[in-house]
Amino acid sequence: FVNLRQILQKNLKSNHAAAKEKINKHIKECWKEDEREFEFLEKGNSLLREGEIKEQPCPFCGQNLSAVGDLIEAYQVYFDKEYEQLLKDVRDRNDKFMRWNIDNVLEKLLLSAKEWGEYLNDGDYAALKQVVADNKIKAIEAKATFEEEIAIKQKDLNYAPNFVALTEIETIWGVIDETVKSYNEKIAAFVARN
Repeated sequence: FVNLRQILQKNLKSNHAAAKEKINKHIKECWKEDEREFEFLEKGNSLLREGEIKEQPCPFCGQNLSAVGDLIEAYQVYFDKEYEQLLKDVRDRNDKFMRWNIDNVLEKLLLSAKEWGEYLNDGDYAALKQVVADNKIKAIEAKATFEEEIAIKQKDLNYAPNFVALTEIETIWGVIDETVKSYNEKIAAFVARN
């Protein structure tokens, strides 16, 4: 959770903000509602050849770019290496977080713990199972809420996510982790006795 939090707290410099303002103005004036306008503009910017902008044709339509040189420069400032790296980091962390299936992790935990349950006090496994049951839905709901924050961050790298849901997941996971540690200590004690 620490790495996820650190990456999502990063944002772009102020020169990116000024460039984004210019790009947003262009989008508002020229685009119909579309969630992929930044992806399209980023792709177009990446297709431009190195060198003087005014001498290049648009990579999509072939028109002369001299009239929109300031806008193209804003694209180049905004979609620089720092942008690319932060976007990659956010996407990588998002993908990893999205693939994290809390339900599967907890079910595997309970299956593994159940194997030891027959050797321990009946209440030990039941207590672990109850802690998981009490927290699983809360963790899944908090994860879904935080996934929304990450989705916004992917669209706007200067967005400051609300970490309340992530903090809730950390707290829930801490409760489960403490219960698992206690259970594992009982297993270790059993093994030591036998």
